[in-house]
Amino acid sequence: LWTSFQASVATPPPPKVEEPPRKLVKIEKRYLFAGKNIVEVIEVPEDSEEAKRWPRWSESSSAAPTPDSSSSAAEIDASASGSVTPTQSSAQKPAFGKAPGPRKPRKLLADIPTQKAKKITTLDKSAMDWRAHVTSSDVKDELDANRRGGGYLEKMDFLQRVEDRREDAFEANKSNKRRRT
Repeated sequence: LWTSFQASVATPPPPKVEEPPRKLVKIEKRYLFAGKNIVEVIEVPEDSEEAKRWPRWSESSSAAPTPDSSSSAAEIDASASGSVTPTQSSAQKPAFGKAPGPRKPRKLLADIPTQKAKKITTLDKSAMDWRAHVTSSDVKDELDANRRGGGYLEKMDFLQRVEDRREDAFEANKSNKRRRT
C-alpha cells in the first residue's frame, strides 16, 4: 500500500491542457418593454445556446428599421388568397400509389430565431439596465472594492465598536462633569 502511494506521488500529474479561447460572437436580443422595442447587444460564446437562439448582431441591422409583422402578414394573406385556375387544378392529379413521407416535428419551427420582440418584465429590464450601466462606467471597480472590503457582519461589528467607543467617551465626560461640581 505504501509503495503504491509513493509511486502515485512520484509520478508528476499530467500537464494541464489549456483550452483555446472560445470565439465570441455578438448577438442582439430584442425585447418589448412599455410599448418600445429594446435591443440588447451582448457577446456570447459561438457554440452556446443563446448564440443559436438569437440572431447575430450587425451594425446594418441595428440601423435598419424592423418591418411591421402585421403589414407583412397582410401582404402574405393577399398573395395567398389568389384564385387557382381550374386548368391547373385538373392537371395536378394526386398519385395514389405513394404515401407522403413523415412530417417534420413542429418544435423545430419554434427554434428558428424571429425578429418579433419578446415582452420583458420591469425586473428583467432593471437587471438589464444595471448590467449595461456597470459595464459602461467605472462603477465596476468601485463595487469590487466594496465587495472585497468585507461583508455585512464585518460592517456591523465595526459599527458596534464605534457605538461602544462613543458610549465610553460619553460616560467619561459625564463623570468629569460630576467631579467639577
